[in-house]
Amino acid sequence: MSPGCRITEQSHSGRAPPVRFSTIRWLGSILATAAIYFIAGKLALLLAVSPGYATAVWPAAGLALGCLLLFGDRAWPGVIIGSFLVNFWTSLDTATLGGIVKSVAMPLCIGGGAALQAYAGAFLVRWFVGIPTALATEKAVVRFSLVSTASCVIAATIGVTVLWTAGVIHSADYLTNWVTWYVGDAIGTLIFAPLVLIWSQGAGDWRRKLSVTIPMTFTLAVVVALFFETNRWEQGRVRMEFDQRVESLTQKLQSDFDSYLDVLKSVQNFFASSPSVSQESFHSFVARDIADHPGIQSLSWDARVRKAKVPVFIETARHDGLINFHLTERDAQLKLIPAAPRDEYIVIRYVEPIFGNEKALGFDIASDPIRREASEWSRDTGEARATKQTKLIYENGTVPAFAVYMPIYTNGLSHDTVEEREHGLEGYVASVFRTGDVIAQSLRGINQKGLQLRVLDDSATSTQQTLFQNSIEHAKPSALQRKTSVETAGRKWSLECSLSSEYLLAHRSWQSWSVLAVGLLFTGLLGAFLLVVTGHRQRDEVLVAERAQELVAANAMLHREIAERSVAESGLRISEAKLRSVTHSIGDAIVSADDSGNIVFWNPGAAAIFGYTETEALGKPLTTIIPQRYYGLHRDTIARLKAAGETRGVVKTVELEGLRKDGAEFPVEMTLSSWKTNQGQFYTGILRDIRRRKQAEDALRFSESRLSEAQRVAHVGSWEWDVATRQVFWSEEQYRLFGFGPDEFLPSYERFMASVHQEDRKRARKWLRKLAAGNETTSIEMRIILPNGEIRLLHTLGRTVLDNTGKIVRIVGTSQDITERSKADQKFKALLESAPDAIIIVKYDGSIMLVNSQAEKIFGYQREELLGKDIEILVPERFRGKHPGHRTDFFKNPHARAMGAGFDLAGKRKDGKEFPLEIRLSPLETDEGTLAMAAIRDTTDRKLVERELNEAKEEAERANRA
Repeated sequence: MSPGCRITEQSHSGRAPPVRFSTIRWLGSILATAAIYFIAGKLALLLAVSPGYATAVWPAAGLALGCLLLFGDRAWPGVIIGSFLVNFWTSLDTATLGGIVKSVAMPLCIGGGAALQAYAGAFLVRWFVGIPTALATEKAVVRFSLVSTASCVIAATIGVTVLWTAGVIHSADYLTNWVTWYVGDAIGTLIFAPLVLIWSQGAGDWRRKLSVTIPMTFTLAVVVALFFETNRWEQGRVRMEFDQRVESLTQKLQSDFDSYLDVLKSVQNFFASSPSVSQESFHSFVARDIADHPGIQSLSWDARVRKAKVPVFIETARHDGLINFHLTERDAQLKLIPAAPRDEYIVIRYVEPIFGNEKALGFDIASDPIRREASEWSRDTGEARATKQTKLIYENGTVPAFAVYMPIYTNGLSHDTVEEREHGLEGYVASVFRTGDVIAQSLRGINQKGLQLRVLDDSATSTQQTLFQNSIEHAKPSALQRKTSVETAGRKWSLECSLSSEYLLAHRSWQSWSVLAVGLLFTGLLGAFLLVVTGHRQRDEVLVAERAQELVAANAMLHREIAERSVAESGLRISEAKLRSVTHSIGDAIVSADDSGNIVFWNPGAAAIFGYTETEALGKPLTTIIPQRYYGLHRDTIARLKAAGETRGVVKTVELEGLRKDGAEFPVEMTLSSWKTNQGQFYTGILRDIRRRKQAEDALRFSESRLSEAQRVAHVGSWEWDVATRQVFWSEEQYRLFGFGPDEFLPSYERFMASVHQEDRKRARKWLRKLAAGNETTSIEMRIILPNGEIRLLHTLGRTVLDNTGKIVRIVGTSQDITERSKADQKFKALLESAPDAIIIVKYDGSIMLVNSQAEKIFGYQREELLGKDIEILVPERFRGKHPGHRTDFFKNPHARAMGAGFDLAGKRKDGKEFPLEIRLSPLETDEGTLAMAAIRDTTDRKLVERELNEAKEEAERANRA
């Protein structure tokens, strides 16, 4: 016991008398508690799992409780000091005055919670367990574990609330942080507080202290080693996934740039193969490329114009429809002004798309130093060249952009040297891009969650290097970073990629944390077990002396027992008679053998099963009723029972084959036990004929196999949910529908809901609640996401199963993949909507099932007004009586044909007006049976034309006759 305190026996009221401290001893206990807490807290931070610094054990919580039990409650300031020192340095923020205040206030509040927890835990231990305590009984260990872990809710609640109030954690993370905090404190209390108590019991009983401490220390070391190995593996997995994302992004960006250059090369070839290129031909050639490459802002033909040819050049452009065409450049304020006189110009003559780029026409790119540098480099090398970061010609804003120039030389002239290229230059094919749009286009289809990207132009000046940056608000960069590069038209762009700490925190794996938590929990339980075992041993040693004294009294009782034995033997004979009566009435075979393996007991059940009478069986070896291939198993089992050396031993029930007298083998279930008497050791086997059970099991397996095959062929999976146990069963096809194997996925409500598409989860939960509320049968269509990212559409039908009282005991159902059917339905509906005729689909009973927009147009009804109504509402009253009969005739002999051939048919609009029409009927086979599809065409205009033609014809005939 520590010399700094004096702890007395607990009073009968459950409260310990006050502990007297001198001032020096009191201060010493505070400093000792603070130092112990600080050291333990710093060591625990080494086990933190980044990001988030969640640790599965907090030894300081257990040591703080132990210190208050040893030094007394007045040592609580030491807990505040130690906790403050641990948390102050890990959260220190000196950037602002508010940050400094927060850095002091948060650790103080957290330290107060830790001190209050230790104080409450010490009070509960004194009240329910008592001090001093050696924790030597099950009752003491269980009570100590319960009250000490119950007090751990205090620090977790106060600490997490402080972090939430300070804005360090979000509301969504409150519960996760609370559980992490509580588990860490609880495990720390279970492991370290008992060690403090047993080592404070004085210098005696070293055997017990070491028996508890050494195994716990070894187990703790193994758990920590497993934790570090698991954490290392997790970090490697995260790095590999990050590298794959960066590689995909780099390849996508490079591929997009290459495709843009291919567009320029194709336009270059177009100019090389054409004697002249007009605005119309340029538009026709590049329109498809622009549509296929959304990242391209514009494609242009920038012509080289010498000073002497400027008037002709401008006149030609205006003659082509560009009335206000003139040469322009930009002033210092980036406004377009008339171009200054110079020997030659590089003028934008054609640009596509023209809409939005009109101001670029006539612009002299040679007046812009950035564009001039890139174009001259392209002219001299004959290769495409990208500019540095610049601005669009028609924008005065700060949107970064760049252009790529591809030279066009005079056909038929050599351009192998720089001089020849300069002399033969006709102009440039140019493509302009908004930098952000290009990179954003490349990022489509790439997983960007948590990805921080910065694109730099290595060859540009420091102020123009940054081309793109997708900054995430409040995101902190992590240590997970990588730099790659892409080549684009003679320039090298660097990609700086990193994952935000918030993303890593939200997507962290709890595997290493779980390994540590489970391992430490096992260590705590091991400590509790060792405390109980060593406590029992300690008490047993005390009892040895007491038992020695009791031996004397036992000898005196021995004589009385001898006298009573005769009475017991009489009772034994009665018991044997009762036993024989029971064994003869039971239907199972009961066979006993002696130590030599010879049968000494054979009941009528054995005679009925094996075919031997009792006289035939007694004395024969037990192997008489066992097939030869089981002799080895029989010998091993007997040897194992002998090695046990106990008066009674039981081997678990096994299934094997029995051998009848007629040589036939049959399956039996056997339970073998051993027992000893003064005549030696005996073995008894209880055997049951299980032929009928095996046949039933085989039939069941065959039935299940057929059901599984049927589900596989039909792509229909089945599932079952036990409401009481919450256990979920899936068929093999159900696993296949969700993209898993039975050994890869443990079905549960949570795992099922995680596979449901996020947009459908709310409906899925509502559907399940509707089922659980007693709706006997209901269905839902929902999307699920397979492990490979593929989205499938399922039609799921659920049904409740009730017991005799009407209570729901199970929910069963089926799931069918209707993805392809849904796609086909969508295509079918799209086809109907695009049809030039009105399309109406009718069921056998005449109710309208589907109409397209053209049907709404010619009949004047809204779609909702027609669905479910009888088709006769569209038939004039004079034809309605016969129409059902015509419909019945069609369904009796369904085939494609024109309706009412040779007759003038009429339809009736919503406003009551009639109009002529033509109808063509076709049968439509669906899951709901045969439907009638009518294609209806309004012939009003055609009838009017025919009437006018007939009138003209009659007029001509009358004129001829006259």
